[in-house]
Amino acid sequence: LTLCSYEKFNGLLMSDTFWADENKLDCWRWMFWAGVVPALVLLVGMCFVPETPRWLLSKGRLKECRKVLQKIEPENTVNDLIGQMEVEIEKDRNSAVGWRYLMQPWLRTPLMIAVCIMFFQQFVGINTVIYYSPKIFLMAGFESTLSAIWASVGIGIVNVVFTVISLYLVDRIGRRKLYFIGLSGIAFSVLCLSACFIYANQLGEIGRWLMVIFMFGYVAFFAISIGPLGWLVISEIFPQKVRGLGTSIGSLAVWIFNCIVSFTFFKIIDFFSIPGTEIVVGQTTSENPAGAFFLYGFIAVLGLVWGYLFLPETKGLSLEEIEQKWRKN
Repeated sequence: LTLCSYEKFNGLLMSDTFWADENKLDCWRWMFWAGVVPALVLLVGMCFVPETPRWLLSKGRLKECRKVLQKIEPENTVNDLIGQMEVEIEKDRNSAVGWRYLMQPWLRTPLMIAVCIMFFQQFVGINTVIYYSPKIFLMAGFESTLSAIWASVGIGIVNVVFTVISLYLVDRIGRRKLYFIGLSGIAFSVLCLSACFIYANQLGEIGRWLMVIFMFGYVAFFAISIGPLGWLVISEIFPQKVRGLGTSIGSLAVWIFNCIVSFTFFKIIDFFSIPGTEIVVGQTTSENPAGAFFLYGFIAVLGLVWGYLFLPETKGLSLEEIEQKWRKN
């Protein structure tokens, strides 16, 4: 449904000709059948995912635990890691864990980080582009709906490619550095995108293609950094005994922020509209989202400041080592 204008789709549903033509009824269903493919890939892939070493050790399956650790850790550190995990598992068995435990002073910072990194992940406005890109490209002056849809397909391709690149980089250059590279690129791209929308009428055809380039750059910098990093960081910053609770709060936060950003996008466009910048296409004018993108760029800049002050580097650290750092403040 995100591939077409909501108004056009709704109008199509209400028309008698739509329901009278079986070919039109069939065409949109493939969009939903396509979702079966990644679901099957995930189902098959999960069959090859090993249990976590800590869970195996907690069940007394030492050999399997060692086998998994040997795949992901240097051989000379495996015995030390098993010893640390045994100590932590024994502690967990002797102490009840609940929401009150998560509110201890030494855990407030990781809890704040889990919520805030998801705030910046969503409030740089990425899902407005993912959800509404055909509408945004039509606002930019693309007269053909088909052209807007193909540009949207390009955004999906860029998102996938740069997420894969992020997998390669995250353990090579570290979380913090990748975060700053990504947020800097997002801020630059989205502010340039805002400027292109402001001067769209003066730039003409060149401006439309500049918008596409900066939109692709915006998505690429997100996909290489804070997109996957948000999920990775919340899985690393909590100690084992509250990891489930902590990551659940981070996951809840991301979907709350996602809803807010998605439902407010067009309201923000109206509220931050810049008089005299309506985009003229032929005989019609369209809304200009420049103010909304400027707001998202400003939030990206705030994200850089927040990351400098609070985001830890967790590259190469075990959960036990990260926990000790929190306990030592």
